[in-house]
Amino acid sequence: MVLAEFRVANQQRKDSFSIEPSNFPWLREIGDLPSKLSPTYLRQAFLSFFVNFQHRPNPWNALSHKLSPKAVRGLSVFRARCEYCHQATLSMRGYESLPFADWKHWLEAEEKDLVWGAPFYTKTGIKPYVHRAGARVPSLRRVQQKYPYFTNGSSRSLRHLLSRFRHKGLTAWHHYEPQWDQAEAPDAKVLTSDEIDALEELLRFF
Repeated sequence: MVLAEFRVANQQRKDSFSIEPSNFPWLREIGDLPSKLSPTYLRQAFLSFFVNFQHRPNPWNALSHKLSPKAVRGLSVFRARCEYCHQATLSMRGYESLPFADWKHWLEAEEKDLVWGAPFYTKTGIKPYVHRAGARVPSLRRVQQKYPYFTNGSSRSLRHLLSRFRHKGLTAWHHYEPQWDQAEAPDAKVLTSDEIDALEELLRFF
């Protein structure tokens, strides 16, 4: 949305709008404003807000600034089963992933956040697909608070989500049907109970 707004501004389009604070009584609470807020004024205010804006800290991290031993075990499981799609990166616009050795530090830091996503589409069995290539890999940032999960809302808890997970090498499915032919999901494996426990604990820190 932010990028689209500034793309419009750079096009010098004539359909830009102004705001008159007198038409919106709640604007009086902000303080002294010009009688008319021009498109340039609005975009400058918009940009100023995002320069100074900070996301709320992860509430789970606020309770404990250190990963629990179970969450630390989850880091290795995540790297093996999930990181191919949910990458430890600062942005889903092509940034390089952080090395595994840095993950723990970033998850324990108060003012650092990773996206845990990717800028591509993939097919994981969650249908209907929103694109011919599947669905865009979503960010796992604050994933504990984003239920129900998936584009069809078919998982209502992290544990249920993880229990449905199947994997084969770097290929993974979030929904797997036993009747699928071997070409689509060859010898797909489930997560062990220990892997599910470790990942569920780790994801709380995302």
